[in-house]
Amino acid sequence: METHEVVLTGELLDNLYWEQQMSTREIADHLCVTQSAVLRKMIEFGINRRSQRATAGMKSHNHVKVQDLASMYASGYSLRHIGIEFGISQETVRQRLMKIGMERRRKRWRQERDKSSRCPRCGVLSERGVVCDWCVLEEEEEVANDYVQEDC
Repeated sequence: METHEVVLTGELLDNLYWEQQMSTREIADHLCVTQSAVLRKMIEFGINRRSQRATAGMKSHNHVKVQDLASMYASGYSLRHIGIEFGISQETVRQRLMKIGMERRRKRWRQERDKSSRCPRCGVLSERGVVCDWCVLEEEEEVANDYVQEDC
């Protein structure tokens, strides 16, 4: 098995880190070295690290439209569920909604919504008073069992 030694130069690291905006983990994977080796060499060559604020900007959530968040929230979705849907944190959802002036729902509103969103048979949360999937399955099984018993 052939091994080759990678020479980490200041110019190479500076280019990958600052010009190409690669993370230290991405540089390490790209050059087949450890992340700690990349960090040691960056310190040795005096290459400054990006601030957390700058790094956070790289993980932009610009693909998420605030109107979509507001629409889902107004429809009754929770901040958590909206975050899962868009791949962002519920805190990000909350902050985006606050920026456009959307007010948080109150507990009373949630209780009223929950009452009107329950399955009439079993009481579990479902789509606006529609029979839930579990009850539908039970009904189908009951019908199938009745059909089998009649044939016997």
